[in-house]
Order: sequence, then C-alpha cells, then structure tokens
Amino acid sequence: MNRVLKKGGVAIVTVLLVLAVLAVMVVGLVNLSSNGLVQTRHDSGDLNAQYAAEAGAWRAVSEISDHGATGVLWTNQAMEDGGANYTVEVTQGPANVNGTDVPDSNHYYVDSVGRESGAASPAEKHIGMLVKSGPASTFDTAIFVQSSLHLDNGFTEVLASAGPPPPTTPPPTMPVPGGWTGETEDPTSPVLGGGVSTTTVSSTPAHVGTNDTLTGTVSLANNSDIDHGNGDVIVGPGGGTSSVNNTSSNPTAFHNVAPLTQNRSFQAVILPYPTNNSTLTISDDQTLPPDQAYGDVTVGAGATLRLDAAHVYQFKSLTVNGGTIIRQGGSTLDPTNVYIEDGLSLTGTVDNQSAKADKLRFFVKNGSVRLDHATARYVLYAPDSTVDLVNGCILEGALMAGTANVVGAASARSGVRYDPALTGQSIF
Repeated sequence: MNRVLKKGGVAIVTVLLVLAVLAVMVVGLVNLSSNGLVQTRHDSGDLNAQYAAEAGAWRAVSEISDHGATGVLWTNQAMEDGGANYTVEVTQGPANVNGTDVPDSNHYYVDSVGRESGAASPAEKHIGMLVKSGPASTFDTAIFVQSSLHLDNGFTEVLASAGPPPPTTPPPTMPVPGGWTGETEDPTSPVLGGGVSTTTVSSTPAHVGTNDTLTGTVSLANNSDIDHGNGDVIVGPGGGTSSVNNTSSNPTAFHNVAPLTQNRSFQAVILPYPTNNSTLTISDDQTLPPDQAYGDVTVGAGATLRLDAAHVYQFKSLTVNGGTIIRQGGSTLDPTNVYIEDGLSLTGTVDNQSAKADKLRFFVKNGSVRLDHATARYVLYAPDSTVDLVNGCILEGALMAGTANVVGAASARSGVRYDPALTGQSIF
C-alpha cells in the first residue's frame, strides 16, 4: 500500500491511516536533511534521534485525529529510554511550511524534531508529515472479514453488561418476502445501517459480514447463530442468500442477508517502529517499557506480561502460551495499542483492567492469529490474516480480519460478544 516517490532527492512515502475519531491520510512523509539540519555524530546517536522524531510525529497524528490539535504540542519530550527527545509543532492549513503546501483546513503539517540527549554535539533528525483528515472505518459489527467466515458451534451476541441481556431462545419465525425463512434481501431497498441495503435491518448490532459474494462464503454449522437469530449476515455488493450456507441446527440462525452498496474499507496496518529481530521469553512477571519495538516475544505458562495504559507496543510476533497479558490502568486512560508484525497467538489469559474493549487494541499486519483464551475484552484488527477463534474462546469486543473461523464445541461454543459502545468508533 505504500508508494515511494523520488523527487529532487527527497523520499516521499504515501500511506493511509485511520486513527481514533477521524481517518487521517499521511500524504507526505519527508526526511529533511542538510548540513544545517542533521549533525551526524555516530550511528547510535542518529538512530536515537530518528526514532524520537518518528515517535513524536506519529504521536502528533494521533492528537490531530483525537482533538484536531495544533501549535507546539511538546518541547524536548524525553523518550522512555532517555536517549533522545522530540519537539513537535502542528500547523493547520492553508499554509506553507518548509516549502510544503498545506492546501486547506482539512490538512495538517507535522514538524517533528528528534535530538540525541546528553551529547555535546547531539545528532538531530527532522520529519515532516502532511496529514489529511477523512472519514473513518469503524467497528460496527461483531465480526467483519474481507473474504470467508465460518462458524461451527460459534455465535455472536450483544455484550450483556452493555445493555439488556439477549434472549435465551431464538425469536419466533416471521413470514418474509420471497418465501425465505429467516433470510431476505432486496437490492432495491434504501441504504440503511451505514451502507447495508436490505428489506429490514434488525436493531441488534451483533451482525457479521464480509466483502465477498461467493456462494457459501459465510457458513454456519452445528449449533451456530448470529445473536440468537436476531443478527444479519452482511455480504458484498451483488451478493445474496446464496452467499450464506446455513447447515446449523437452527434454520433461523440469523435474521437477514444484507448486501452492501459498496465494499467496506480495510486499511493496511502501519507499524509505528522499525522491526526488532530479537527474541524474548518471559517466564516471570514483567512490565515492558512502552513506546518501542520488540522482537519475537513468548509469555510462558504461569508468566505475566504487563502493558501500560495510554502507550504503544510493537512485537514482531507475540505468543502467549499458558501465560497472562494484563492491560494495566483504568477506563479513563487512553487505549493501549499493540502492533504485531507477523503472527499472534493468545492461549491463556487476557486481562483488560479497564473493562472496556476499546482500551486494549491489537493490530496485526501479517501472519496467522489464534485466539484460544478465557473470556477477554478487547478489539482485534487483522485485515490480512486468518483468525482462528477456537475451543470455547469468547472475545468481548469486535473482530475484523481477512478470514475468520469461529469453532467451538456443543458444550463450549466460541464466539464474539459485541460491545455496542464500539459503534461508530474508528479502527485506529
């Protein structure tokens, strides 16, 4: 998704981001260097300054997204390791900053300066970002995938603590147009529910959906249902009842088939830090310093990994094998964002102490995802991954993936309990 252009010796990287309430598009990431701006002392000093400049720039993007922040946001803000600091200023358009045109009030220019700390002649790096605000992609369904979705002894429902408890039995069968029982579609009907075209859209938000339209791209087997038969199956434009294969024990396992008027957008996951190729096995109780990249991390049986609220963590891969992840901090603090470069496996316990799904967010760039934990509250965004939610695992929050398999047993179903508080919240 990234596009690199060369113009006058300056690298410009174009990427698309979606953060908090607004989607933001970084239309220019410019490394500005000259004899007057960059004073190279040694490699480590340059790297520290570069990382600080990048950290300040991405933090500013988040602030723009959350609050439309402008002006000088931080001055000599120290990094966690103390090796460098950053100063960041944001200018809203229309303006011209460092020769870059900021065309209108929907655009912002981020000027971030990273400096090495404690050196007589500190290394210094400048980063400029041109940021454009735009519409956000949101967690509006329990599960949404790009292609196939399979439920076998799987379910969705509304998180009971977020509202009235869901019914314990399926609703009565209602007659619907076209002779269908429990599933209808009408491509000529008005657009409802943020781009869903359907005869009726149920009031529950615990729907599932896909951009795909292939026959049987969504399948339900054994004891599976979409919110006790109240939830819709959303399919891609032009899709219909043939896109859903219901062989479950419940002939009214869902409410409607609801074709989209246009595919939902899946933005690529952009890693905030360069890759770290180290290996770390946690065998005790550890709190990792935040706002930096780690390599392949394994949390062993009986071990605990603690993550602080309002910070960012990046892992090349993360495997919890009988251990525990704890997101520390209350619900009034900002989210903890966990970025995974290549593979996530959660077999153990995920303890989100905020008790709010949106306060713990996993973003997976590549690789497979396996969720095999006790009931846990968080959101997962893995647009290019196959997610397997298995063995009675219950995610309280929301899930977006490339493909997903929700597989349990008759005695212990797997599923997603959707938190309605996520409705309208942007992914990043």
